Amino acid sequence: MLSDAENEKKKVVSEARKTADEEYQRIVADAHKTAAQIKDDAEAEAVMQKEQILKKAEKEIADMVVDAAAKVVAGNSADANSALYDTF
Repeated sequence: MLSDAENEKKKVVSEARKTADEEYQRIVADAHKTAAQIKDDAEAEAVMQKEQILKKAEKEIADMVVDAAAKVVAGNSADANSALYDTF
């Protein structure tokens, strides 16, 4: 009878350990899945921010080119050309 109780105790402890190990494995798997999702989201966000920065830089460069061209064109006015012509 004592042996039966001891065997039952071992069986209960073994099942509890098995259940605890399964729960541990599930928690670890969920943590890995969550970490991978966080990493993927961060990488996607970084790519999106990089694209936004590049687009902003391209726009600023284009605006500078237009401004520079406008200044060059404005500097080549008829009066300026006449004055240059008269000089020679």
